[in-house]
Amino acid sequence: MIDSNVTVTPTELRFRFELRKQIPVTLSVQNSNDVGIGFKVKTTNPKKYIVRPSTGVVSANSSSEVQVHTLKYSLFLGMVL
Repeated sequence: MIDSNVTVTPTELRFRFELRKQIPVTLSVQNSNDVGIGFKVKTTNPKKYIVRPSTGVVSANSSSEVQVHTLKYSLFLGMVL
């Protein structure tokens, strides 16, 4: 469950593709609580996406960045329900 004092932005990831390049998208995890929180980011397709760091701790009233990379030559086809 995500606390209302924790914000993840952006809410939607959009990848820019360039041949032979990995262009990451950065997520920001903002913690507005008075205590630290732990997080874990999982992908539904680990063969096509790399998340770094995939786990971590965000101290009280601070933020942390997470980068999501697509692997070279991958084509993303997805559906949001």
